[in-house]
Amino acid sequence: KRELLNETQQAYLSIISKQDWPSNIEQVYLDGNNMMFVIDSLRRLCLNRHGKKTEQIIGQIASAWNEKLQIPHVNLIYDSTKQVETIGTVNIQSAQPKYKTTDDMLVDLAKQNHGKNEHTIVVTADRALAAQLKNEGCQLVKPYHWFAHCVMLLTPDLIKQDPTESNTSVDTTTKTRRCHYNKKEKIHYDFDELVKRVANIDI
Repeated sequence: KRELLNETQQAYLSIISKQDWPSNIEQVYLDGNNMMFVIDSLRRLCLNRHGKKTEQIIGQIASAWNEKLQIPHVNLIYDSTKQVETIGTVNIQSAQPKYKTTDDMLVDLAKQNHGKNEHTIVVTADRALAAQLKNEGCQLVKPYHWFAHCVMLLTPDLIKQDPTESNTSVDTTTKTRRCHYNKKEKIHYDFDELVKRVANIDI
C-alpha cells in the first residue's frame, strides 16, 4: 500500500510555471472539500462557520482561472452543498444525495469515462483517492499547485522569490534533491491577496 501511495505521489503533475499546465485538457474536477483549508483566509472562514462563502470564493477563483484557459468542462464538487449553480464556466456540484462523498462521485465518473481520462485532470490532495483515479488514467494536480497556477495566470505580481536563496552546489544525490526542493519552496505565492482581489472582499 505504501508503494502505491509513493507511486501516486510521483504521478502528480508539477506546476512550477504557467506553461506546465497541459494544453490538451478537456475536463477538470476540483475536489472542493479538499481545497477549503489550503489558503489561510479561507480556512479561517471555514472555522468561523462561513463554509458557504468559502465554497463560493473557490468557485469565483476557478471561474477567473478558466477565463484564461477556456477548458470546456470545469466542475467544482463538494460532499454536500446547497449552492448548486454555475459561476462563469464552472459548474458547482454536490456529491450528495446520489453519492456519499466527493471521492465516490469522482471514482464513479472516472470509471464511466474509462479510456478517455488522459484529457482529465483531478485536483485533490487525497492520496488514496488519487491512487484510484490514477488507475483510471486521470492526471493529478495538488490543490496547492492549482492555487499557485491561479496566481501565475491571474495575479503574477503576487509571486515573490526569496532573495536569500542559496546557490550552494551540493554533491550527493540526496542532498541535491533536497536542495532543489527547498529552492522550489523559496517561491512564495500570496494566496490571501489572490482571494481578496478575485472575490473582491477583505478577509
